[in-house]
Amino acid sequence: GYYRVVRAGDWKLQVDGKQGKTWLFNLAVDPVEANNLAASEPAKLAELQALLDQHHRNARAPLYASTTDI
Repeated sequence: GYYRVVRAGDWKLQVDGKQGKTWLFNLAVDPVEANNLAASEPAKLAELQALLDQHHRNARAPLYASTTDI
């Protein structure tokens, strides 16, 4: 799908592929996700993006088309 999320330890990455938006949060210091760290933490962003990409490569194709594509 267009919207993907991964959590690794205290870090959470959200990616909206359709709108091209990315959010990165350190939940240990920001549990309400108020401070997007995507611009200030490029190494952590790349690390979590690699996890998402690896999962996407190994995942099976969706059974049904996305409702946003219909």
